[in-house]
Parts: sequence; structure tokens; C-alpha cells
Amino acid sequence: MIVNAGYRGKVGAAVPKFTYTGQYNVRDDGVVELLTSGTLVFLNPAVIDVFCVGGGGAGSTPYTGSKYGSGGGGGGYTATKRNLNVSGSVEVTIGAGGMRSANDTYTPAGTTSFGNLCTANGGKNGVLQNSAYGHDDFDCYGAAGGSGGGGGVSSNSDYGTGGSDGLNGEDGFSSSTLVNVRGGKGQENSTREFGEATGKLYAGGGGGGRYISGNTPVVSMGGAGGGGTGGWQGKGFGVSQAPAAGVENTGGGGGGGAQYSSQSYRVKGASGGSGIVCFRAAK
Repeated sequence: MIVNAGYRGKVGAAVPKFTYTGQYNVRDDGVVELLTSGTLVFLNPAVIDVFCVGGGGAGSTPYTGSKYGSGGGGGGYTATKRNLNVSGSVEVTIGAGGMRSANDTYTPAGTTSFGNLCTANGGKNGVLQNSAYGHDDFDCYGAAGGSGGGGGVSSNSDYGTGGSDGLNGEDGFSSSTLVNVRGGKGQENSTREFGEATGKLYAGGGGGGRYISGNTPVVSMGGAGGGGTGGWQGKGFGVSQAPAAGVENTGGGGGGGAQYSSQSYRVKGASGGSGIVCFRAAK
């Protein structure tokens, strides 16, 4: 049991006294970051603001017999509740990031919750590009989330950046009109902490994966706020770069994968980052 004895941050607002069974961090500005799931007990009644970020979605993996980059995962959705009266115990759940399992199915990103007072859903995983899973083989779009994932990119050095601060992911690029490479949809409101303009940024979308015919490692960046960089697959043997996972405790989406020609030349989509709960004395 870890006990916070009423730390007073630089801004002068005393953090409420509490105990917590999970891992947490108290910042100098008086914001408490709950990093893992646990039971929070307020030792005295308090009025607080709470901010929740769901787990980030995983980037997608190509399952075609051709040359494609696939979309990035969506950042976790965010939610803010202000002036909450709290006392006693609150169960806190930190949503896990979405991930690809060993048999190439996907585990959805988890929901983050602060009791029944504040809840934020996980971002969407990138689409599985395999008709056996109910999707068209040519779907390479970014996933929806707090900020959208970037679309897949083929034979082009631009496009596919993950969204940030609630915006859509950037569209990808393909020389084929059959391939859907649009960016994922964002939540359309800020993913900054407590929804404030100066708040810490969370829930960046994953960058789209890319296939490119050269041997130069070009990547689509993940969105600011923890989004993972997209993977890269080039033409030739051993020319590739795996995508980056979303950053833990940001709800960032995982980067998308890519493929050249066959499964032998494939980089698979990366996992999303776990979510977080932040609270402070009410302002």
C-alpha cells in the first residue's frame, strides 16, 4: 500500500490524501498520474477533476499477396470530468493497448475507467486485411480513435502520419484506385489533459505502414502524444523496419505494418500503448 500524505505542488493546490494499490506518480504541478489498475482510497472527502485515456489500438498487418503498407492504430479516446465529489474507495482500471496475438488475431484496446465517474474507450485496431476476417484484402486505412491512425502508403515517400490532438490521421497513398488508404477518424475534440489548451498531449494515432520500391528507410511518423511510427518494407531481401508500438500510459496507437510480395517479406503491425488516469484538486 502506497500512501500519499497530501503533497502540495508548485501551483499551491494540495493533492488530496489517498492510498493506492497500483503504480502512480505525483507531478510538481499537483496532477496525480495513475499508471496501473488498482484501488484508490481517499482518506478525506475531496473535490477533484479527472482525465481518462483509453488504451491505444494496434496497427494493422497486410495479408495480401502484393505490395502494400497498412494503417496505423487509433489513439485511445479521452474523457474529462470536473468538480467530482469523492470519498472512500474508487476502483481504477487502466486500459491495455490493443495487440496482435501469435495466431494473427487482434485483442481490442481496453477501456480506462475511474469507478463509474469517468470512462474512456480504447482506440480501434487497424483493420485485418484478410477476407477470412470479414474485410476486403485492399483495406489499408488508418483506424479511428481519440486521434486517427495514418493510412497505408505504397511507393511514395510522403503521407500516412498519425493524427494528434483529436484530429484525423493523414490519408495514405496508393497508385491503385482499388486500395482504400484514408486516415482514421479522430474524436474531434482535444486529447490534451483535462481538455485544456496547455495540457499534456495524449492519444496520438499510429503512423501508417509503407511499401516503397527503393532501399531508403522512409517512415510515417506517429501522432504527437504517444503514437508509434509506421513500419517500412522495401523491395529486396532483408530491407525493412518494424513499426513502433504506442507509448505506454499515453494511449498512443501502434504503427502499421507493410509487405513486399509475400508473407516472407512482411513487418506486422505494432501494439498500442496503455491508457492512464490523471486527477487533481478541482480548479
